[in-house]
Amino acid sequence: MVATQLTPCSEEKIREKVDKLYHGLRKKAVCVPGIDENTRMPEKPSWYNEEKFKRAQQWVRTYFTSVFIGHMAGLSLGFMMPSLVPPMAHTQSHSKVSKLFRRYLNTVLYIKLWYENDPYDEDGIARQAFRKVNFLHKFIIKKINPPKEEREEDNPLWLSQYDMVLIEWSIIAPILLNPKACGIHDMTRSQAEDLIHYWAITTHNVGIKEEFNIMRSGNYDEAYYICKRLLDKDIRPVATALKAPADVGFEEGLKMTLSLQPLCPIFNLSDLMRHWAVVWSLPVDSKITWKYQFPHMPVAWVLDYLCQFRAWHWIMNVVFRYIMVRSGKQMDEIAEDFDKQYPDNFMPFELSKELKPQLVLQY
Repeated sequence: MVATQLTPCSEEKIREKVDKLYHGLRKKAVCVPGIDENTRMPEKPSWYNEEKFKRAQQWVRTYFTSVFIGHMAGLSLGFMMPSLVPPMAHTQSHSKVSKLFRRYLNTVLYIKLWYENDPYDEDGIARQAFRKVNFLHKFIIKKINPPKEEREEDNPLWLSQYDMVLIEWSIIAPILLNPKACGIHDMTRSQAEDLIHYWAITTHNVGIKEEFNIMRSGNYDEAYYICKRLLDKDIRPVATALKAPADVGFEEGLKMTLSLQPLCPIFNLSDLMRHWAVVWSLPVDSKITWKYQFPHMPVAWVLDYLCQFRAWHWIMNVVFRYIMVRSGKQMDEIAEDFDKQYPDNFMPFELSKELKPQLVLQY
């Protein structure tokens, strides 16, 4: 494997487009529900490019584990965003380690299905997974916000289009901004743009509108700089202050790394979270002691050195796929074990009653 440097153009060349998209996210997207409550799943868009989509799926097969490392790292840190915390508190789906395990193992398995199947096969398993995710999001939007007829057009909502974009950012930003820190050492511009198109389609399928979709352009430079803008203007200020409810969200991210540790025998996932805080210069620290201690490889050494070798990726992919499938089959047993080890309910439901979206968006 030959390491290559994937470098974006000068930001000045695309600043106007990034400014417009970012302004729309902070001013308009916060007032729009994350998914149309009357739609089961959006139709195939006219801009769908099957060739690029399938090339991205093929590329992910090569870097399967590294891609999921990026997803897990981004999600664990993205949890701290204040507007994401009250919906998690309200649904109580994130209130215990066992619940986090069920929720995010299912998320990992759904993303695996999406990477491996045709989302527009009407009877296919990927489309069924999209429908389940969309139903869950619509249920949360309806439950936590005022009734549709009582909502004011200019008032921010919980689980808005902006919040959906924050989740999209968490999933894709590590790979686009710092692919080598995910263990991907030879990503080309063409491969990056195939992946950008893939996630533009995937996030379209979970309800993100074209005008707000940070991957919609399909252009590497634009996607890179909007991800960087969100990191600089939204993520980093929140991490620097880490005031309520961001502090609760940060602890939630730590608990998520604990819940998904059974998927990762190579290194400690809280150390992965810490590694990425360093990569992104976020002033937060994370450390969880996993109860079943055994020697873990240093995160940076695995990603910086071992992942230079294609054979290592092949080994990791075989092991990780096996563990994912096995964990899915043993979900009930693992969750029951988590309940015994970590019985506490640590996400206060009251958060969803005490806060308003416009207040938590002031960062």
